[in-house]
Amino acid sequence: RILHDAQANAATINGLWWWVLPPGLAIALLGLGFAFIGAALNTILFPKMKTI
Repeated sequence: RILHDAQANAATINGLWWWVLPPGLAIALLGLGFAFIGAALNTILFPKMKTI
C-alpha cells in the first residue's frame, strides 16, 4: 500500500525518497532474512549435503 501510494503520487519525481526507500528496504531485508533462514534450515536438516 505504501509503495503504491508513492508511485501514484510520483514520489520519486517530487524528491520524496522517504516514501520509497524505507518500505523498499524493509521488503529487501525481509527477503534476505527468509533466504538466510532457508540456508540455515538446509544446513541443519541436511548436514551431509555438499555444496559446490
